[in-house]
Amino acid sequence: QLNQITSPKIIFALSAEARGRVNSVYLASMFVIGASGSLIGSASFEAGGWLLTTAIGAAVGAVSLGVFLLCDRKDVDRFETR
Repeated sequence: QLNQITSPKIIFALSAEARGRVNSVYLASMFVIGASGSLIGSASFEAGGWLLTTAIGAAVGAVSLGVFLLCDRKDVDRFETR
C-alpha cells in the first residue's frame, strides 16, 4: 500500500516531459507484477496447497528484504522534492 503512495509522489516530482512516460511504465509494471503474483499463487496452490504457496510467499519476501538491505541507498536524496 505504501508503494502506491510513494511511487506516484516520486514520479510527479519529475519534469513534466518525463512524467507521463514514467507513469505509464510504472502502471504497466504494477499490472504485470500483480498478474504474475496471481498466476504464481494459483499454480503453487494447485501444485502443493497452502504449504507451497506460503513457502513461495516467504521466499519472495526474503529475497525482497535482502535486495532492500543490500542495495546502495546513497542516492535516495535525489528523489526528494524541495
